[in-house]
Amino acid sequence: MKFFYEHIVFIRKVLIIAFLTIIILLLIMGRFRTMRIRLLGEKQVGHTLSQSPHNIS
Repeated sequence: MKFFYEHIVFIRKVLIIAFLTIIILLLIMGRFRTMRIRLLGEKQVGHTLSQSPHNIS
């Protein structure tokens, strides 16, 4: 227990840095997932719109 009382500031800094990096990584991963879904949606919409005039005529 003496170790924790002597190094409480260091342990607190390490925990805060780890917590912030985890949050930032999750935000970046979420941003890439939404971009990928948005790109797939645009490709599908563009694909169906570009094919529909050919099917009608």
